[in-house]
Amino acid sequence: MARSKPAEIGDNAGGLTDEERAALITHFVVKIRHQRRKAEEKKAAYDLERGEVNNLFALVKGELQISRKDFERTLDELEMSEAEFRAYLGKEQNRRVLAGLPVGEQIDLFAHVAKDPADEQAEAHANGYRAGRRGDDGVPPDTLAPVLHQDWLAGWSAAQGEIAAQMAMAEAVLERRGEPDADAEVEDLNDEPEPGTPEARKAERDAEAKARASLEAMGEKAEPEAVH
Repeated sequence: MARSKPAEIGDNAGGLTDEERAALITHFVVKIRHQRRKAEEKKAAYDLERGEVNNLFALVKGELQISRKDFERTLDELEMSEAEFRAYLGKEQNRRVLAGLPVGEQIDLFAHVAKDPADEQAEAHANGYRAGRRGDDGVPPDTLAPVLHQDWLAGWSAAQGEIAAQMAMAEAVLERRGEPDADAEVEDLNDEPEPGTPEARKAERDAEAKARASLEAMGEKAEPEAVH
């Protein structure tokens, strides 16, 4: 028995009645309009969140004088594991050496090759610390040996403690910007001179002169133009 051919797009194109075509048009109009609305909502939400990201980078530039490019590199480095970060630093240092730039202490790229237990514990702690600095959940990765979970969690907890303290300090710094300087002289907002003083009499004369000039100007505008 021959197998039936699977339905494909366009199979019905030549055999549709007008009523069926109208039904399909309505179907696709509804579906596409609905999907467009969802896409527009998501784009609006994305644009809003992206705007917040841009505002934060602007604050970084204003408060710390660190460019967006440099700060984004810091964010990228936080996403690396300890081993990835060390390899990255090695490549960066090698690039500087080849360019003839001065470099600091050489990086030991083979520090963890021997897989000494102390090294594994240190690396687990460093990776946990990185996860804590990124704000990741305090759950060690499945790929980490259970015996190293406590080291990972210790690093994560240390980073979280640092973040909490630094966030509180940052909030205090930002709040302090809007507080008045206690040592600054208080500005006298009352610009009017004391009554009876020479300054007050001069101000009265100036006001009268301005009023007369204004009335004279209004009178000139009110006069009809001569007819020649």
